[in-house]
Amino acid sequence: MSRKANEIVDSTRRTISRAVSKVEGAVSDVIASVYSRFQSARSWFVTDEETHQAASVAEEEAARASGLVTTKTWLTQRDERVRASHRNTDGERVPFEDRYSNGLRYPRDPEGPMREIAGCRCYQVFGYSLPS
Repeated sequence: MSRKANEIVDSTRRTISRAVSKVEGAVSDVIASVYSRFQSARSWFVTDEETHQAASVAEEEAARASGLVTTKTWLTQRDERVRASHRNTDGERVPFEDRYSNGLRYPRDPEGPMREIAGCRCYQVFGYSLPS
């Protein structure tokens, strides 16, 4: 190959190498950005889940400690995001110490399977019996 041809090949190789480096850098930046946003969203989700679960546990324990609660009723948000097993439990009233028909003791029950508790927005209301 002539000297001129070698220069053209070398120049082309350098140009392609710079272009690939820029693309690789850009792709790496995009991947890092997406991963960072994913981690942030995941952290928020976990924090939200843990907070709501702690509140549900505390609510259940407070109701038990009162000695006045006799029943509990499962309620959903009644929208399109409610999972089928919770929709089927909506409005179900059970004795306080019993489990609901979906197997949970209360919404976000930590003993329940993840498919039942993750992202749950349900709540319960209590029925009281006042002492005479």
